[in-house]
Amino acid sequence: MPHIGPDSDEDSGQDSGQDTGPALIARRFVEEVLDAGKLDTAGQVVSPGVVVHVPASDEPLRGLDALTAYIAGFRLALPDVAFQIDDLLADGDRVAVRLTVTGTHEGELLGVAPTGRRISVGEVLILRIDDGLIVEDWVQVDLLGLLAQLGAGPGGH
Repeated sequence: MPHIGPDSDEDSGQDSGQDTGPALIARRFVEEVLDAGKLDTAGQVVSPGVVVHVPASDEPLRGLDALTAYIAGFRLALPDVAFQIDDLLADGDRVAVRLTVTGTHEGELLGVAPTGRRISVGEVLILRIDDGLIVEDWVQVDLLGLLAQLGAGPGGH
């Protein structure tokens, strides 16, 4: 299973226009859609029928519009949000991405009113890629750590 970390020579993160491998699709999703907030480009790497399994939800998000609305809401809560790729591992049609998410809490998030606090949490995405597009995404976030940093969970101040 290839490991492509942030400093790997294996994948420079540059889109040659020819490589549409799962690792590149995952990197583009994180860097362009999540980190840069270019939601209008999400359709270049995400299937219109994507299914996204998000924490704290009984039902997955279904469809590109639902995903981009979810990301937009998250970006409203953390307008300066940054997603740093710590590890990216590809195996066939699956890509696992370990991230560090940072930002300033300036809008309601998980039912918590804005606190102005800086947060830093770990997140893992497991993406299934088919025909050059993300068709399924399993999201795991350190919700307990996030709530604590917002002062709303155990260990919060």
